[in-house]
Amino acid sequence: ISLGGPGATLWMILAGFVGMTTKFTEATLAQMYREFRTDGRVMGGAMEYLSKGFAELGMKESGLFLAGMFAVFTILGSLGAGSAFQISQSLGVLKMQFPFFAKLPIAYGLIMSFLVGIVIIGGIRRIALAAEAIVPLMVILYLSICLWIIGSHATEVPTALYKIFTEAFTPAAAVGGMTGAMLQGFKRAAFSNEAGLGSAAIAHSAASVKYPIRQGLVALYEPFIDTIVICTMSALVIVISGVY
Repeated sequence: ISLGGPGATLWMILAGFVGMTTKFTEATLAQMYREFRTDGRVMGGAMEYLSKGFAELGMKESGLFLAGMFAVFTILGSLGAGSAFQISQSLGVLKMQFPFFAKLPIAYGLIMSFLVGIVIIGGIRRIALAAEAIVPLMVILYLSICLWIIGSHATEVPTALYKIFTEAFTPAAAVGGMTGAMLQGFKRAAFSNEAGLGSAAIAHSAASVKYPIRQGLVALYEPFIDTIVICTMSALVIVISGVY
């Protein structure tokens, strides 16, 4: 919005629909090509369907290479673009409320490392259980705050929607929408719905469903809720407040 104005919101919504199809494909393939280990663990994700899928096409070496590259980049991405970024952002907010963390940020890092470690050590199933418990609560809390702000300024909502739709097709919004929503929007969406990254497929592979496509349908709703619903609510709050 800061780059292309309120009209960039419409482009971001369209990007969300693209993410829905991508997430559907990832989750379905993760279920189709997952592997069950002798100890009961499930091994699945992009590294599995890349290696096995390409092997079925007679390109085993290419599949193994792509699977290996995906695994390496996912590990690096989870450490830098994922964990480090999230910790840094949350610390920036907390240290304003708790000066202790501003003076000793390593303490916050150790606390978060301990909490995350408890989940990760339990494997993919514990990660799924933790996400299942935390994410719905997080979404409900955030949406409640957004609805409260929007409800408090209900008379300004029609004007905000008008700006979003009319400015979406102005030259400034077109440029801002393409560069802002398509570049910045996809980049920001990667931190939330993970559509197109392949990492979310690892979690979806652990789900117990009769048909792979059912998990794909479940995954399809994630970008819808995250990008289309929540981001639109956020955009309305920003446009109504005028802070952009």
